[in-house]
Amino acid sequence: MARFSEIEADSGWQFLRALSRLPSSKHRALLFDAMLEEKEHAAQFSALSHRLAGRRLNRPQLERKALIDEGDGLADFLAYVYAGELDISGEFGAYSRAVPIPEARALFADIQGDEADHHEILWATLTDSAENVERAQVLVRRARRRRAWKDWQGVGKGIGDKLLGFWLMLVFVLLGPFGVFAARRRLATHRPQR
Repeated sequence: MARFSEIEADSGWQFLRALSRLPSSKHRALLFDAMLEEKEHAAQFSALSHRLAGRRLNRPQLERKALIDEGDGLADFLAYVYAGELDISGEFGAYSRAVPIPEARALFADIQGDEADHHEILWATLTDSAENVERAQVLVRRARRRRAWKDWQGVGKGIGDKLLGFWLMLVFVLLGPFGVFAARRRLATHRPQR
């Protein structure tokens, strides 16, 4: 729950950064409303995580990386977050059916409905920014490939980290005793100076 809180807070932050780049006041208002909902979702997940833990949890906030920068196009950003909102909406639906805690199940189901509204807002904003539906669809496909590549890189990094941990453990287990013996020998022969 705490991790979902961080993700939702980051989504709101990303939307806030994109607001000034939207040319239409109508789309700025819609995205601002979606940003407020993301912040509310973050607060709901955070409150539930504290309640379930029975105490206040202190977790370090994740470092945020802006998805929209001066070099990125607004339409590319909107396609990327649109694809992400579709993915998370599906995940929230699966969580709401699978989680055994009634409070969490209800929260996931409630938030899933809000996420569906976000796709509509993002799709309307994306099609206006991309200038037509076909271009928007191309951008969404490109964003899906980008997201899949990032996921694949995350899997590769996870596997690499586990292998590195295994090899370091093996080195310490195999070579550690030699280091202990050498350290003991050095301590035994070392005479403190007075």
